[in-house]
Amino acid sequence: MQECFGGERRFASWTRFPDKLVLVRTWTVTRQIGHYFQAAQLFTLMLQTKLIGMKRVVIVGPGASGKSTLARQLSDITGLRVVELDKIFWQPGLVETPRDQWVELQQKLGGESDWIMDGDLGPYDAIEVRLRAADTIIFLDFSLFRCAWRALWRSRERVDFWLWLLRYRFQSRPFLMSAISDYAPTATIHLLCNPEAVKRFLANVVHNCRTKTEYSR
Repeated sequence: MQECFGGERRFASWTRFPDKLVLVRTWTVTRQIGHYFQAAQLFTLMLQTKLIGMKRVVIVGPGASGKSTLARQLSDITGLRVVELDKIFWQPGLVETPRDQWVELQQKLGGESDWIMDGDLGPYDAIEVRLRAADTIIFLDFSLFRCAWRALWRSRERVDFWLWLLRYRFQSRPFLMSAISDYAPTATIHLLCNPEAVKRFLANVVHNCRTKTEYSR
């Protein structure tokens, strides 16, 4: 992606790190940062600012990846309210909410100022609605084996759950990555690939929340 600002051209690109994917804006070399160390400092500052300013969070990922657990942990740290989408979407008897109603419900929820929405409803979803409203997106990109093992121990799942899980990496994941790029181009994206990456992410959020508290004193 390319932007123009104050007569200067800027470029935005997806940058991959060991445990997350972050949209980083880098300035061209017209008369901007000329040293790697300065660029690294700038990126760190930008990432910390994004973490501190986290107000509208969307958590996605395959079934049994730990979305609800992460949402509760993040809520305990930040004080943001958790919205469990599964409990809202599925009506008694596991009947799905009609798409037009689901879009309307998400628009209403997304219109509020502070929240964490966790849930990935696969082919039943209208995820673009909440992506547009998010300032932070956390993608739990866990392996099929890890999620399947957790699902076996968690509860008895329906056949459509297992079909969705088996196809996730080849169908749902590419669709989600494209949707995030299209509907949330300014959001901060964290791609977390294993439980250790989740722990590091939460530790970083705790650190930045403490830094913010100390700075405001």
